[in-house]
Amino acid sequence: MTRPATVTDRRAWSSARFSGVLSLALRLSCLCVTFACGADTVRTQTIQLRQGWNSVFLEVSPPEFSPPDLFGALPVDVVAAFYPATTSVQFVSDPAEQPWQKGGWGVWYAPERPEAMFSSLTTILGNRPYLINARKDVTFSVTGSAQLNHVPWKSNSFNYVGFGLDPADPPTFAEFFAGAKAHAGGRCYRLVSNKWRKVTSPSTTLMRSGEAYWIYCTGRSAYQGPVAVSFAGLSSIDFGASLDTIAISLSNVGLAPETVRLDAIPPDALPLVWVEPDWETFQNTYPALQASTDLPTIEPGVTDTYRIHLRREKMPDGEQGMLLKLTTDSGQVHWIPVTAKKGQ
Repeated sequence: MTRPATVTDRRAWSSARFSGVLSLALRLSCLCVTFACGADTVRTQTIQLRQGWNSVFLEVSPPEFSPPDLFGALPVDVVAAFYPATTSVQFVSDPAEQPWQKGGWGVWYAPERPEAMFSSLTTILGNRPYLINARKDVTFSVTGSAQLNHVPWKSNSFNYVGFGLDPADPPTFAEFFAGAKAHAGGRCYRLVSNKWRKVTSPSTTLMRSGEAYWIYCTGRSAYQGPVAVSFAGLSSIDFGASLDTIAISLSNVGLAPETVRLDAIPPDALPLVWVEPDWETFQNTYPALQASTDLPTIEPGVTDTYRIHLRREKMPDGEQGMLLKLTTDSGQVHWIPVTAKKGQ
């Protein structure tokens, strides 16, 4: 399989310029618009709840975003979401102490609970952590729109956060945070048997897909994992009706070499091709984007940039969408929704 070339020497390819695109804002007013991008931009997340308290990282935004719609048929009676304050955050070791009554939390109570009239959580969004109390073990699936996850770290404070991880091969805490100075020291807590417990052996303790943690941040941080993804947008790529080429940059901010696998889901939803410069002829070639591609290894401290072009003339009328799934050696997963219109 031909591997796409990277743009690492700006002087050799100085004529390459990339137009920006506006991302979909993550707010209530656009939830339905986000989901309406098409079935090809949604994915399904399977969540396993144990009896008692669960710390869940919800990765998708469901169309039925009100708590009663999402949890009403499940054996779930309390769902709480944390909203960071302007001051440093402290957390209690036991969720049963109901920390949301101290401010900074939104909470939903099932109708049969006496506190139901005091529910304040009205919207369930994706890429957010939640505390969920289940009356018994249950496994359920949530189908919703996917977006690239961005953790907004609060300085010198604990942060309630989650990450996209490979469920089949997740990293240890030490592997995931290697090289992240703001998160050194191992101040990570996970929920175990209804209590927050410190991760005492980061080098041997595996993280879990769909799980949220309390993690301390010293100073400022933009850390999203060993491989950072960036493009002209925030959480999604929209070619719209006129944009034809975009650039995706992958930065290895960890301490070990990383190989990234790119999966196109579904593979034929959009006619995308790689833009590969031929250094002998100074012409571009355009190999098709395959269903799965192993990108070249990225060394620590290196950023590789890939250009992807839309063959708009091969699109049918209307709007189409797909997902790009990026999986790293270290067990990190990035989901990027891509949409485009046929145009005139």
